[in-house]
Amino acid sequence: MNLSELRGLVDVDRNLGATYPERPLRPLPHKGARGHALDRFRDFISLLVFRRTIEDGETQAFRVPRERIFVTPPDQSQEDQKLTGVGFIPGPYSYDDKWVYALGRPEADEDSTDRYGVGTVLLTMGYYVEQITVESVSSSPAVTRGINEGIRYATRYFTDSGQLGLKCPDYFDQVACFSIVSGDGYSTDLALDAAGRRVAHLRVELWVPEVALVDYRRMRVLLDFGPREAFIRDGNVYPTID
Repeated sequence: MNLSELRGLVDVDRNLGATYPERPLRPLPHKGARGHALDRFRDFISLLVFRRTIEDGETQAFRVPRERIFVTPPDQSQEDQKLTGVGFIPGPYSYDDKWVYALGRPEADEDSTDRYGVGTVLLTMGYYVEQITVESVSSSPAVTRGINEGIRYATRYFTDSGQLGLKCPDYFDQVACFSIVSGDGYSTDLALDAAGRRVAHLRVELWVPEVALVDYRRMRVLLDFGPREAFIRDGNVYPTID
């Protein structure tokens, strides 16, 4: 995609990422900050060892495999619906860019210079904020309760603030934050869904930076000393001083 092809349609007003000579625009992303963040949350839940109550007050450990944790709603057969699983239900989202533009245009992250490609730097566009619902389902009330309580506890365990920060190496090493907002109160037997499964919900706020990789060209300073003699030393040119 070439920027010159869009100039007749788009009112272009950009300094960061602009180069001379002009370079083609980078390919559009196949996945946004949200997708990368939820993939990492999926990985996190798949590594948790949950516990369920069995007979005589004893507990038993279990895990939810990654393939049973769904970022998007799956097409399920009747048989699939009987299996234990976790799903992320989309919710209202917003873009928080107030702090970015408070002092003018956004600035490039100088620490990212050349880190993700020579001649590139990261630009922070703002923050993506969404309240998702984490739905835990199983045919067993003890399993559903164990998943729900395990996620609620683990999400608040690792920081004093009660937020979970997950590193996203496939998204320029950004950190996605998750925090528990609320949940559904449930009875001893939990709620039943249409498939006869036991269901519990947690509402979780997702907060992740939105960044873009842009090009830059280093400034080259040229000094004109006018016509005068010069000498060369170690490959450098030094003008003579009158």
